[in-house]
Amino acid sequence: MLKLEQIWEQREQRIEFVLEPEALKHMESKRATVFITAHVGAWQVASQVTRKYGFKINAIFAPESNPIIQELLLGLRRSFGEHLIPADAGPRPLLKALGAGESIIMAMDTRPDTGKLLPFFGVDALTNTSAVGLALRTGAAVVVSRAERLPGGRYRITVYDPLVSPLPEAPIKEQAVAITEIVHRYFEDWIREYPEQWVCLKRRWPKAHKL
Repeated sequence: MLKLEQIWEQREQRIEFVLEPEALKHMESKRATVFITAHVGAWQVASQVTRKYGFKINAIFAPESNPIIQELLLGLRRSFGEHLIPADAGPRPLLKALGAGESIIMAMDTRPDTGKLLPFFGVDALTNTSAVGLALRTGAAVVVSRAERLPGGRYRITVYDPLVSPLPEAPIKEQAVAITEIVHRYFEDWIREYPEQWVCLKRRWPKAHKL
């Protein structure tokens, strides 16, 4: 947490912000958003762009079974958002936050306990589609962001244009799946570029498949 605060204080020298055209318009609007990233590169730094544009952020996190690790990680996670929401809290606090015009940030490349089997590097993997579904239900935007390490202790945060449903007339569940598949393609590109920088916290694919 202290390191992130130091990076933020030195942001003029240490952070390069890159926003695609529609992403810039969206960030300036401060409209309710589900921000999505993956555990690739300097993923902890990705949240700093929401701080730059003054979003009120709720960070979704998976509680740790080890209480010592849990306490250590809570300090880091508090630097991501003003309010922490455990992943097992259900949809109600997320709906409440988005309905109030607040935003949510989460890393969505880990294996959930429940979800949809969607292709990830060509192999079906259990995937969370509920966050995108909540955005569709509340009218919030879905925005993917990435943080990369640069030489000299610097970072580049890229914010991509808000995602648009390729199936606008379909039921929300189908749209959520289609948009999440687009999110997966971003993640696959990042991991292919820097495979050694992917922090895979859980076995991502069924045991029957070895990549």
